Amino acid sequence: METERIKKILRIAGPIAVAAFACFGRYPVSWLLSAPGHKARSRGSANSQRLMLSRPYGNTVYVEIEGPQHGQPVVLLHGLNSDSRQWFRQRDAFSKRYRLVLIDLAGHGRSPRPADLSVAALAADLQYVITQLGLKNPILYGHSLGSMVIMKYLKRNLLPAPAAAVLQQSSYTNPLKHTIAGRALLQMQKLLIEPYLRLAKKIPFLFRLIGWTNYFNGLNLIFYRYLFFTGNQSAGELRYVSRLAAQCPPEVVAEGILQLTRFDVTEDLRRIMVPCLVVGSASDRVCRPIASLFESDHIPGAALGLLPGGHLSIIEYPEDNNRLVGVFLRQHANKDVVPTVPK
Repeated sequence: METERIKKILRIAGPIAVAAFACFGRYPVSWLLSAPGHKARSRGSANSQRLMLSRPYGNTVYVEIEGPQHGQPVVLLHGLNSDSRQWFRQRDAFSKRYRLVLIDLAGHGRSPRPADLSVAALAADLQYVITQLGLKNPILYGHSLGSMVIMKYLKRNLLPAPAAAVLQQSSYTNPLKHTIAGRALLQMQKLLIEPYLRLAKKIPFLFRLIGWTNYFNGLNLIFYRYLFFTGNQSAGELRYVSRLAAQCPPEVVAEGILQLTRFDVTEDLRRIMVPCLVVGSASDRVCRPIASLFESDHIPGAALGLLPGGHLSIIEYPEDNNRLVGVFLRQHANKDVVPTVPK
């Protein structure tokens, strides 16, 4: 009788446990894979200005503006499979002193479906935003894909010319080359990776369903923990980054990767004459620091900074990141427009 009772309980409890893990598995997974303690996440400013800008015959992008009206403009461009909300640590650090302009790249975040996801089109979107907002001598700050857009902007000598640029954890050519398994991925690119990405573009609903399912059950968190971080992130930050990725349309991510495999500014780095800070991370698995070393060696006068952590050191090691970038911003800001920081 006792055995039958246990079996009956297991028959009832088993499906309940499976359903609970399918819905809430991200919580125990994030606790197990993250550093102890809680790091509060900024919610941004309620006073920020939000607008949509539509480039004629091009993309429409969401833009958020925060900081003193006459402060030095700093334009922030996020990476693929994310959006401008990834910059929450930088908003905390820089919004009192600088006029931050945060862009959701086409198809990401609150920007609608893109007309063109080529890096050249994203650079044209950047130019349009700067022009429409009347930004003078902006400092451009990009992470991953965002830095590649900035390099394309600088390569094409688009105007308005920036005062300086921060190029963080990005490749100057096909990014598969600089991942932790670059050689193997390059060999698989034509045979496996590109067909898989084209499939994601054809049936995005299925990939979106898989993405959200794996976010809720925690499988995506395992993937992003070992792809983007080194273990110093908080559980909340790991869940947050994974949620931003789940929100990004799979067809946009797929087309973005396909476009980046064609990206190459190797021969143009020496023609970039804007002051640049190139930032890499010691344990970056997505873009190994060898790419940052190459960029700093070939961009005339570029400074190099190496941080601890993985691909998202902007979140995992924000104090080190913001200290390094903050020094560069102060060096190249227009001193006539930067207001006194409120006490």
